Amino acid sequence: MQNYIITCYAASLTREPAMGILDRLLRRKQVDLPAAILDAYRRHVKKIAGLQGTAPFVAQYLEDSQTISQLVPLAAEKLELAATDGVAHSASFEEHDVLLFMVHALPLPMKDAPGWFTREYGSYLWFECKVTDGPIYELRPCKAMVHLVVGADMSGRRDMLRP
Repeated sequence: MQNYIITCYAASLTREPAMGILDRLLRRKQVDLPAAILDAYRRHVKKIAGLQGTAPFVAQYLEDSQTISQLVPLAAEKLELAATDGVAHSASFEEHDVLLFMVHALPLPMKDAPGWFTREYGSYLWFECKVTDGPIYELRPCKAMVHLVVGADMSGRRDMLRP
């Protein structure tokens, strides 16, 4: 069976450098981080579902409430850590014995994510190869990897979330 990789670039959270602490900004802006990540995730999943032949897969796996209830809090937790300590955080979990979900929370805006993957792994493609050729993927019965990348923007921009 062929393996597939689905990448969801979900959200970029901004904070003002002078504040330094994510929760202060979230309270001031009254942003519900999990809700914002869920909204961004659903927007991207909807785009994926619009691709020819993907709707059944999306409906069965990516829109599944059990998957979402595990993915969104994990992404929010990792994003809070990245925004607070300025270091990338990641985690992974299996779902339905079919999907390997990987979450990367980066301490930078999403527009800088390609450069980050290039610095850390050589390129995004090399990152995907390291995952799909490595034990994290091969030792699991998964048929697909879903990669959710969220970014914390330290630039002081005012827009809180964007795809």
